[in-house]
Amino acid sequence: MPISALLAERANEEIKRRTKVVGVFPSKESLMRLVGSVLVDVNEEWMLGQFMDASSLVGLERDASAPEPPSAEVVELARTRIAAAIEGRRAA
Repeated sequence: MPISALLAERANEEIKRRTKVVGVFPSKESLMRLVGSVLVDVNEEWMLGQFMDASSLVGLERDASAPEPPSAEVVELARTRIAAAIEGRRAA
């Protein structure tokens, strides 16, 4: 799953969670303000890069002598570790 899809999924889950708390919105504008603030929060979280640390990337670097793209196994390992870091951040 691409990073953009993970970001969209995370944003959708957070919007769903926060709108359930409110229940019924008094106006369309109030819903838009809430969704906008959720999207700003999710964007800031990703821009700060605090969703994972360097230790979770150990073993993912490419060999400098090999100019070809990383193998499918390395790509899948990176995706798995990123998804785990996002879930860990969400639980915290």
